[in-house]
Amino acid sequence: MERPPILLVVKESLKDEGVQSFYNGVAPTMAGQAVIKGCNFWAYNFAQTFLKDTFCHGTELGALGFCLAAMFSGAASSFISTPVERIKCVMQASKRDRFKSPLNCVQDIVRSDGLTGFFGRGLGATLIREVRAYTPRNHCSNIVQ
Repeated sequence: MERPPILLVVKESLKDEGVQSFYNGVAPTMAGQAVIKGCNFWAYNFAQTFLKDTFCHGTELGALGFCLAAMFSGAASSFISTPVERIKCVMQASKRDRFKSPLNCVQDIVRSDGLTGFFGRGLGATLIREVRAYTPRNHCSNIVQ
């Protein structure tokens, strides 16, 4: 099956749903990013302190310690990223007037999938992505400092 050209899809979206259709699901993502990044930095600092105090007895962490702390921070962030991504995807894939707000979307997801589905669906893929992404990012940030 041949897919329509991207400009045709853009034109149809503009005609059917307006400019706002390109921004459905952005609000929860933007709000969630502040919490996700805060969690990431907190988890990275917590893991560094824990590893330093537990295994290095106050001496500096080596490269392996920084990488482990960065991996931990990526994993911790995943538990916040997963529901934020889920809300974003559901809102973007829905018609403009299906949800009155992101909270309305959350209620719909919890009603249909339960809390386990809200927090757990997509968690495995998010863990893989976040750990792989934050490990070099946080480690490089540490090197630059």
